[in-house]
Amino acid sequence: IFEYGCGTGSNIQFLKKVIPEYEYFGSDWAKSACNMLSKNSILKSSQVFRIDYFDPSTYKGASDSYIAFTNASLEQTGDKYIEFMNFLFSNPQCVGGIHIEPIRELLSLDSDLNKQSYEYAEKRQYLTNFFNFLRQSPVKILEAKDYGIGSKYISGYQVITWIK
Repeated sequence: IFEYGCGTGSNIQFLKKVIPEYEYFGSDWAKSACNMLSKNSILKSSQVFRIDYFDPSTYKGASDSYIAFTNASLEQTGDKYIEFMNFLFSNPQCVGGIHIEPIRELLSLDSDLNKQSYEYAEKRQYLTNFFNFLRQSPVKILEAKDYGIGSKYISGYQVITWIK
């Protein structure tokens, strides 16, 4: 599992406890976050990469088959995620993806919370047309769902999983 935008590594720490037989990799755009992943023994330095979604020269994946995972890291790319996602689609080692992000197209606007969440994501220019982009991509969407993940005030994270 390769978490893109893993920050402090809390998701990786959790997953390593639940699924210890997997190998994990992590990346973040901030050098300080990458350094802390190694310093705090969450990942070996050989498993940590600095990746900037806006700079294709930084894109990396694992050398063996892996699943790409993002959790609230693509959200601030707005509509600038396409090049990164195409990297994942074209990388033969990347076999699928799991994205927990604010995905407006998955919100049912029949509740006040979802309306508020939609408007907030739109105002912040979070992840634009992500679900529509994936539906037109060379992947099979396994699930695209609003699980109501968030808080009392915002349903900010929907889930999409895909495979090639």
